[in-house]
Amino acid sequence: MMNTNKVLALYPNTRCIGHITLEWPETLIDYGTFSVRPLCDERLLKGAKKTIEYFNPEVVLIRNCETTTLRGKRAQHLMETIEQYAKEINVPVYKYTREQVRDVFEQFQAKTKYDIMKKLVAWYPELKWREPKVREVWDDESPNMSIFDALALAVTHKYLTE
Repeated sequence: MMNTNKVLALYPNTRCIGHITLEWPETLIDYGTFSVRPLCDERLLKGAKKTIEYFNPEVVLIRNCETTTLRGKRAQHLMETIEQYAKEINVPVYKYTREQVRDVFEQFQAKTKYDIMKKLVAWYPELKWREPKVREVWDDESPNMSIFDALALAVTHKYLTE
């Protein structure tokens, strides 16, 4: 049984970081994205640090990024820096891969990012207004998707630690 009361999940996307803070078992405290223009990892990191300081979570959840692309290496470096900061202030960090998230959600018949997002909207109807439309091949991913990716990390953490 997980005894954590407040969880903060951070998920990088190409243009922003999605964040979600939950009070267990299922109360959403806050959610959103922070982005900077032009894209600057230092300023994204500053936003992540401020979010951690403000919500003072008992656990931070981050994505365990793949490093097969330049974007993946950038995200991995950003997540490693956030992890290092959280550990400096004595907040435990858990990292989950996309495969772990998919494995958890397969038991709920949700296999794609869109299926997972729809499942999360069903569980957390207050997020309905943030629901992205179905993405066409030529469309960029909605920044709102990173909120659902962060929430998927939290649900994955719950299922893998209970």
